[in-house]
Formats: sequence, C-alpha cells, structure tokens
Amino acid sequence: MSPQIFSIISIILNSILCIAILFRQYRQEFTIPLFMIAVVLPLSPLAGVHALTTGASIHWMMVLFCAGTVLLVDISNKFMRKNIGSISVARMRISSSWLMYALGVFAVITGFLAPWEYVILESDVLLLNAGIFEHFHFIFLIGFSVYGLYVIESTYRFAREYQRKVGRLCFFSFIVLFGFNILFVGKTLLYRTVDLPWVLTSLSIYGIIYPILLLGFFRYRLGIENVSVDRNAVYTSIVFTLCGVIFIGVGIFAYIFRFFHIDVKYFEKSLIIVSFIALVIITVSSGGMRRRITEFVNTRFYRSKYDYREQFFYLYKTYVTGTSLDESLTSMVENMKYAVAAVDAFVFLKSAHNNSYVMHRNPEYSTAERLVISGNEIPDSVFFADCGPLYLQDDKDDERGELFRSLNIPVVKKLSPSVIFPISNDGKLLGLLMIKLGDGRGLDQEDVALINVFTHSIGTVFYRNILANEKIEHQQFQSFHQVVSFVIHDIKNQIATLSLLARNASEYIGDQDFQTSLIRSIKNSAENLTSLVTKLTEQRNAAKIKIDETTLIPIVEAALEQCNLNLLQEIDFQWVLKEECAITVDPDVLKSVVFNILKNAVEAMSSKGRLVLFSGKVTSFQSEQLERFGLAKGELTGGKSIVIIEDSGSGMSQEFIDNSLFKPFVSTKDKGMGIGLYQCKVLVERMGGKIYCYSKPGEGTAFCVMV
Repeated sequence: MSPQIFSIISIILNSILCIAILFRQYRQEFTIPLFMIAVVLPLSPLAGVHALTTGASIHWMMVLFCAGTVLLVDISNKFMRKNIGSISVARMRISSSWLMYALGVFAVITGFLAPWEYVILESDVLLLNAGIFEHFHFIFLIGFSVYGLYVIESTYRFAREYQRKVGRLCFFSFIVLFGFNILFVGKTLLYRTVDLPWVLTSLSIYGIIYPILLLGFFRYRLGIENVSVDRNAVYTSIVFTLCGVIFIGVGIFAYIFRFFHIDVKYFEKSLIIVSFIALVIITVSSGGMRRRITEFVNTRFYRSKYDYREQFFYLYKTYVTGTSLDESLTSMVENMKYAVAAVDAFVFLKSAHNNSYVMHRNPEYSTAERLVISGNEIPDSVFFADCGPLYLQDDKDDERGELFRSLNIPVVKKLSPSVIFPISNDGKLLGLLMIKLGDGRGLDQEDVALINVFTHSIGTVFYRNILANEKIEHQQFQSFHQVVSFVIHDIKNQIATLSLLARNASEYIGDQDFQTSLIRSIKNSAENLTSLVTKLTEQRNAAKIKIDETTLIPIVEAALEQCNLNLLQEIDFQWVLKEECAITVDPDVLKSVVFNILKNAVEAMSSKGRLVLFSGKVTSFQSEQLERFGLAKGELTGGKSIVIIEDSGSGMSQEFIDNSLFKPFVSTKDKGMGIGLYQCKVLVERMGGKIYCYSKPGEGTAFCVMV
C-alpha cells in the first residue's frame, strides 16, 4: 500500500469517526478541532514524503505539522478539564484557546517565511541549513508538545479513578502523539536532517493512533467528564514557565553577543549570565512575585477567583486539629495572605482582662514589640460585630473612615493597613483583622467574601479557645471541690473514730488492752489527719495513684484495725476466707476503700449485727457467691483478687443501687455527704479494679471489691 492511499484511507476513517462523535452531541469546541486534525495529521507526513521523493519544498510539511500540533494541544487542554483558562490582554479577557491559535498562526506564518534551505542526499535524507526562523519553528513545536504532555499528565493526576479508566485510550493516544512529536522534532533540530523512514513512521503513527483517540472520545462520551486541576499545579507550571523564559532569555542574550561579534571573554560572559540568572530567580521566588503569580493565575486562568473547595477543607482541617490558638491563627492568616495576595495581615484580639486589642504575633513580627490598641482609642460606632470592612486608603467620603482617620491611633499609623475587618462570633466583637495591600490594589466582592469567611473562622477559633479555657478552669475548680469533698468525708471518719473512743473511754479506761488500743487509734487518726492536710496543700497530686506490688491480707488487717471492731462488743465479726495473694494496687488507697465499706456496714447495723469478711483469689470463691454481683464469666478467671464484706443491716433497694448508690452527694444518712462510696468507686477504677454491690431491703448488703 502506497503512502498516498494510506493517507486517503486515514482521512476517510478519521472523518467517519468525527461525524459519529458529532452525533454523540459533543460540544462544538471539541468537534471542529477534531475534524481539522483528522485531515491535517495525515497530510503533514504525506507532504514530507512528496518533498523527499520529488525535491519539492518542505514548507507545507512544516506548516501542517505545526498546525496539527497546535490543534492537538488545544484538544488536550479541553480534554476532561473543567476550567478552561483565559488571559487578559489590553483589559480584554481572551480565551487561552484563541491565544493558542494566535501563537499557532504566528508559527505558521514564520514557517512560510522561513527559507527552509536544504540539500537532498542520495539516501533520501534531507539536510537542513537552519536559520533563525527554522530554529524558532522547532523550539515552538517542542515547547507546545511538552506543554501538551504536561496538560495530559496533570489531567490524569487529578482525575478520579473511573475517569482514568474510561479515558485510558485517549490518555494513551495523547502521550504517544506528543511523545513522537518531541522525538521527531528533537532529532531534526539536533542532527539537522529529515529522512524518509522517519516521515513514513510518522504517517503510520498518525494513521493508527489518532483513530484510537477518536474511538476513545466516541466510546465514553468524554466530552461530559470534568476534571478540576488543582491551582497549585498551575502555580507550579507558571513558575517553571518563568524559569524556561529565563533560560531562553539567556540564550537570546548569548546569541546577540555572537550576532554583533561582541568580543567578551568566557569568564566575563559566564559571570554576566550567572548573575542574570541568579537575579531573576531571586525575583521570581520573592514574596511579592509569588503574590503576583497567585493573583495572575486566580484572575486569568479560572472562572472563579478562588478555589473555595480547597479553602473549605483547609478551614475544616484547622478546626478539627488539636493545635494551639497561636498555631491556628498563624496558619489561617498566612493562608489568607497567600489566597488574596496581600502584602501582610495583622490580627488583634480582645484581651480577656480589659477592652484593649492585643496583636497576635505572626512570624514576620515575632521580634517586634508587643502592639496593643487601647479600648478607649476606638469608639463603638467605628467597629461592631456585624459592620463591614473599613477602607483606610479610599478617597470616598465615608463617615466611619473619616472618624477612624481622625482618631490618629499610633499602632494603625505604624502598620499602615489598607483595610480593617471586624472579627466577631455570636454577635460579639472579638478582634480586628488589618490587611495591607499592594500599591493601588483594591478588593472586589470575591475578595471581601473570602476574607469575611476567614474573619468568621478566626472568631470561631478564638471563641472556642475562650470556652476551652473556661472549661479547664471549671474542671480545676471541680477537681478541687472533689478533693475537698473526699477530704471532708475522711475527716468525718476520723471524727467518728475519735467519738467512739471517747464514748467507750469512760467505761473501759481502766482496761490495759483498751488503753493500748486507744493510744494506737489516736496515733492512726493523727497520721490520717496529717495525710488529709497534705492532700489539701498538694491538691494537684491528690488524685494520683501510686501502684505497687504488695499482698492483700496486711491491707485488710490494717483497715480492720483502723475500724476498731474489737471495741464493738455487739457485732459478730467473722473472717471466713483469709487467703493471702499478691496484688498490684496502691496499699493506702485500697486500705481506705476497705475501711469505708466496713464503717458503712457498722453504721448500717447501728453497731449491732453480723459482719462477714471474705478475701482471696477469685478462683477460691464459690460461683453462687459471685453470681449475685452480676460478674461476667470472663472476670471469674485469671489472677484477680476479691474482698467481700457482708452485713446484716437494713439493706437497699435495687433502684437505689442502680441510680444513686455510687453517685456523689447522694446518701441515705441524715448527716452523710454521699461521697464515701463514690470516692471508693473512683479510686478502685483508677487502680484498674471494680466494685460491686448486692443488697435486699431487710436482709443486708454485700460489697465486692475486685483488684
């Protein structure tokens, strides 16, 4: 099959596929370029074959090749991309497609103007004598093809998974076409030759790959798919474009030196070039240039000025992270400055102690003195919660602006802001946001709307911080009150012990054993009272538990000794199960818990009745002894230990046990505080244990402490 016949078949096949795509109701901006490429791509290598075989001019080959590349790049720029860019030229908004076509027309004209001087060698190889027009043409083709690859790569990177799957034929075709263009033009530019095998290869690639591209468009209706390219990718591409412009400028600079035969030594030339590159790179990477690039991209390449979805997720991330107030404010202010391309921004928050406004320290002012605006420097008529921004560099006769400027506030004069926004939350003015703009720069409605979102977010974060501090203070007071309640309860226990000793002293004071017990009890009470005073003076450490490995029996014996059961003649006390076992607890805390339960049992029986004690490993108890407490089967095994205290008192109802027994400040005693069992439950759980209760009215009560 001859190249001519293959080209005709390719054009017919491409046209049929384009008509089919047209009937799929694609947008016109897609179908017209697709029809044009369907004809241009096969004709370009066919013109090259004609030039190499007949010696005709290669103008048409290069012109058609350039036109096909421009059209292909335009299609890739619209392929699945939601935002189609636009450039502002002479205050007129021009679509980037038209700008691309304008550059393409310029390249086509230069292609016609170029002399394209060449010599055909015997082996069907065309040797070029490239001049300035030819060089421009080659650089243009390589640059456009590289841009097309970048567009396809960014589209694929930001596409959803299903979009990648349905568009895989198109992605593959674009990559092959652009990649071959770069390879073909690069080889031509490097070796200054065009040979017949490469031209025939290009005809084969265009004739096979482009129909595959059209099939991808036809099969999946890709004209209705949208991919939102992240703005950061566009910012990065602009920066790389500027860097490319720098190197092109360096090349032009060196070319001018050579064209005018300026005799510059190699060192001087390298010094000038390196200095020029360093100067331009520093300028491009500066904060001012970064703001200009951001503003340029936002206003020229996107229909909406800001990526509101990105801003929403950014603010949401700031809300949910557990960062401090300073970190949150710094992050939001820096992002706001970057978004609206402001020179600087300052946040003044209302002090909790007075009506003054204190500046939040941002990184650029970290070493500056502490700036404060006194509350009496700004009248309420200037700023309130729902007022709009105040423009300080506006020539309009605004009553608020004139009043504020007449105040002559030193801090405002020092910072020289362009506009001030109120920071509020829940109808309360919480601060001021001062923004400094570039010379002659104003804010439009989109800018004001976005900044208002940031001011509301700053107010919310600040108000949330106020509530968090109030909650912490409340928790500190609550913790202190809890410790005081615990201490008061323990003091009452010591008072009860001393009262019991005093009541029995008149009758048994002559008994030597009683005297020994009396002295020991008074000593224990004194030590306990001293410990309680220490808890009050060291309130922060009062709730700490000191876990240690010990044994159970000595702790229970100490609690029994503190309870002075030997002085209560009418109580029948029995220690039925007394099994020694190793435990890991705070001995003092566990002794206090057992003592509280014993004391409550004695008081419930009015010092008359039967008191039974069990202590040992959980595996040593009978199942019916533990089932009444509702223990899970998993808790009845392992290395845990149990202390059970049973009394024959009046008992309690199940409703009281479920709803009130372990609640603070609820008690069945006339003079009780309702703290003892709540304290026991809290302390046992802090040691990793549990406390249970079983009781029936009129039959008595049993407590189970598991550690």
